[in-house]
Amino acid sequence: MKEIFGSHKAGTAVHARSVVLILLGWISAIMSVFIYPFIFGFLGVLSGVLASKYESSAGLPLVVASIVLMSVGLMFGSTILSYTMQIFNYVW
Repeated sequence: MKEIFGSHKAGTAVHARSVVLILLGWISAIMSVFIYPFIFGFLGVLSGVLASKYESSAGLPLVVASIVLMSVGLMFGSTILSYTMQIFNYVW
């Protein structure tokens, strides 16, 4: 039975890897709204695809959100960034 399903440690490692991928993917997706939408959006999509490969159900929503947030970043990125910098009184 152990040979068919693998050990418990292997399952934990896959789960931890998918959690890290999902976390990095969401951070990248949010960053794509503000700076470098192509780069961070692609990293979010890639993280979602890899998380789906490890049988995580959170991979597909991450892919969709990364594409949507990347699109918003491409259309309104400079406006959103300047508004955010104005709120926090950051001088570029």
